[in-house]
Amino acid sequence: LPSDAAAIVLAGPTQPYTDDEVKTIGDYLAAGGKAVVMVEPSVLMGLTAGQSDPLANYLSQTWGVTLRDDIVIDPVQYVAQFGPTVPATTTYAFSTITSDMTGLFTFFPSTRSISVADAPSGVTASDLIKAGPDAWGETNFDSLTNGTPEKDDQDVSGELALAATAENFTTQARLVVFGDSEFAMNGFARGGNGTLLLN
Repeated sequence: LPSDAAAIVLAGPTQPYTDDEVKTIGDYLAAGGKAVVMVEPSVLMGLTAGQSDPLANYLSQTWGVTLRDDIVIDPVQYVAQFGPTVPATTTYAFSTITSDMTGLFTFFPSTRSISVADAPSGVTASDLIKAGPDAWGETNFDSLTNGTPEKDDQDVSGELALAATAENFTTQARLVVFGDSEFAMNGFARGGNGTLLLN
């Protein structure tokens, strides 16, 4: 990575980053870098069941931002022509990224949910965008293939985070993490999605 890069964008990797690649990303951020991370659910990025994801591990351990191994289903707030696997929302946390998003809806095709936990010392992490209250994170991927997803005890539910931000106040590094990359594709990046992406 160029040392003078203003920011980096990790846009929908289709296979896991290696440990060495994640170290390169981590070194850049440790020096005060900025990053936008858009990561599809594990099943869509080439991970097999039980396979380790070095990038997800790094985000969780270093930033307190955990990419859950699920796909968000929202049976109430979704884009009609695509169905419940494309949750739509107007629920945004207060942030410079979302300050002009009032009244704009965004949608996230086949997104995973994000958990924000206690971050390491010096790091502040928080939810940025949330799904509707009826959403859940489906962990049985076979049920999605069969068209029979159903919320069970293995699935988290409620206003699940679809994006999160984190900042290290010591290094001035900043990070925005999305559980989806397709929201930024040309065909979807208009209206609320386009505004969000540019912000």
